[in-house]
Amino acid sequence: MLRCSRLAALIGTACLAVAQDFPAPQALDLDTPLTIDKVVSQLSGKRVVFIGETHDRYDHHLNQLETIRRLHQLDSNFVIGVEYLPAQVQANVDDYIEGRSTEDQFLRATDYFRNWGYDYRLYAPIFRFAREQRIPVRALNVPAGLPSAVAKVGIKGLSEQQRAALPHEIQPADEAY
Repeated sequence: MLRCSRLAALIGTACLAVAQDFPAPQALDLDTPLTIDKVVSQLSGKRVVFIGETHDRYDHHLNQLETIRRLHQLDSNFVIGVEYLPAQVQANVDDYIEGRSTEDQFLRATDYFRNWGYDYRLYAPIFRFAREQRIPVRALNVPAGLPSAVAKVGIKGLSEQQRAALPHEIQPADEAY
């Protein structure tokens, strides 16, 4: 019994140490939908906001767009980060957002359909809004094929060119991931 008490105390101490580094977890009651006004009010003023979606759900993309529009109305000083374009095409993204290229040129220059592959019509309204409002968009992903190369040979097994496409600091995933 004493062993169990020590283990419980150790786990409790570890939880306290972790709690100091991370905010307390929160749960969302999915049976009580939030209005867009409430969501935007809760997100307003945050340094970083992640707005997820199911990739092939147009209604999700429209919700993302409306959230971006409303946040932009409150404070136009922000950036949209997108996971579906690799960082090495950033100059092409900038050209489109800043009006130096057409949408067709943007899609070709970023090799959108090879890099992402989901129907561009799902994502176009967000890109168009960003272009109209001159909201910077940042391509956040690594080049296509790099994640599978890391899975096969590990980071140390990558070529110098492949390693150069990775972030300078990588936080390794925990065992559960």
